[in-house]
Amino acid sequence: MIKPQMIENLEYFKCMCMKDSAVTHLILDYQCPQEERLICEQCYTEKKQYVLKMKIDEFKIYLDNQQRNKLATFVTYVQKQKNIIESIQQRLQTIKQNFMEKIDQFFNITFEWIQSLENQKTNEAQYSFLQEIEQFIENQKVPKKTNYEPQHQTQIKDLNTFYVNSVQSQLNQLQVICEYTDIKRYLRDIDDNTKKEWNLNLERISSMKLQQATVSFAMTFNKNNSLLLMSLGSLIKVFNFNRGEVKLIQTLSHILRNVTSLNIFENESLFLSTSHDSFLRLESLNLLQRPKYLQKLKGHMDGVLCCKINPQNTVIISGSLDKTIKFWSQSSNSSWQCFQTIKELNGAVYDLSINPEGNQVISCGFSNFVLVIEQKELNNWMVKQIIQVNQIGSKLTYISNNKFVFQPSISQILEFYTLNKETGEYSITQELQQSQIIFVSQGASRQPIIYNFNKNFIMNQVGEVLNFIKLNDNTKQLNYYQAHLDQFNDTYIQGTLNNEGAILATWTKKSSCLTIWRCSF
Repeated sequence: MIKPQMIENLEYFKCMCMKDSAVTHLILDYQCPQEERLICEQCYTEKKQYVLKMKIDEFKIYLDNQQRNKLATFVTYVQKQKNIIESIQQRLQTIKQNFMEKIDQFFNITFEWIQSLENQKTNEAQYSFLQEIEQFIENQKVPKKTNYEPQHQTQIKDLNTFYVNSVQSQLNQLQVICEYTDIKRYLRDIDDNTKKEWNLNLERISSMKLQQATVSFAMTFNKNNSLLLMSLGSLIKVFNFNRGEVKLIQTLSHILRNVTSLNIFENESLFLSTSHDSFLRLESLNLLQRPKYLQKLKGHMDGVLCCKINPQNTVIISGSLDKTIKFWSQSSNSSWQCFQTIKELNGAVYDLSINPEGNQVISCGFSNFVLVIEQKELNNWMVKQIIQVNQIGSKLTYISNNKFVFQPSISQILEFYTLNKETGEYSITQELQQSQIIFVSQGASRQPIIYNFNKNFIMNQVGEVLNFIKLNDNTKQLNYYQAHLDQFNDTYIQGTLNNEGAILATWTKKSSCLTIWRCSF
């Protein structure tokens, strides 16, 4: 571990008044001239006009502590740069290896091509004496001008076509290897980290110990920040929130299996919960003293993992372990009914997101694709695009009407997708290697990606860290600046932000504590 190193040797310092005496004290008063600040024991008792004096050893300890803090920050920053450069080295090594393999294949193809042409010469050198006699006699009857070139071209045309295609394929692969865009991304990361920083300040303002629980899948503030709802296993905890302090006002225990999502309607009098028992439950925040759900929405055949409400509060979208997405709306008697089911999935639906306009939904889950579903008419939603991805999907969220971010299940890469207005389809436009302090498998944690539209930043969990990623989309290239909250010592984190992005609530499995943080940027 690198340590602070002082350039000077304190033993060589002499009193500025009595030149032969060792320095024992410092005068730190700004009124003292610079040439009189280092003093011996005798001068210390005589310099009574200066109040701020300190032993040189004590000040040395103070300076060492200051330098250690400064150095620790610098070392952390340098380590980030080293990690990026080491990633570039790994990529270069991969490029080198792949390039040499492709070059060898390229040479083998060209050698084989030459050999095939030589074989054609050998074949051409062979002829039949009897056939040539017949050909000579035939030419005597009807003389023909001999032109061997078209004949030769025909003979080798198919051969050349085969090898030209093989060579072109190798050239295309070489081009892909040489154009490693992720190296450009790493270099851009270094440039961004060097030139620009985004400061995130989080202040812990309150903490509450809760009963031990194995899971917490959901947490949300209401719109005016007066209530905080969170799931704790099969329970729903309702807290009053006032000036950073939380007070438990009710525990809802009428659900038998784990609660998986919580959504509060815009009017703030109703909320919706989903659970592993396959039901959606509509409840009133005005009836918390005598809690009872107003309606149980039935239709899924297995646990409901995610749910979203459109901005107009007219449509509920739910995703389930039964490999379906269901759309619900209110009937004439005000009860909610399922009006459409999407079945174009081959696995459970882990996460859903609806765009700010409310006319498009994306989903991911236990399948290697992201589904884009668009509203065509009032009660008619259609699958618009199936986006193939490399891994099963863990979570995703819209960051605008035509952009979303996707998190593969086992990856530190965030993938950004943008809608092409000409084709009407989404494609990946950028990737972001998330910064982390310690990367550990996320385990069973289902902390969602949260995008705060008011402050334009993403909050996402990576191992024991919450990453805060500021987005700047003023140009065609999406710029981002990262900050961390790494005080959890746990990979199981659940958290949420209020609409203003000024308050963060977190819960971890190890601590079983609900903690409230004040955020400033």
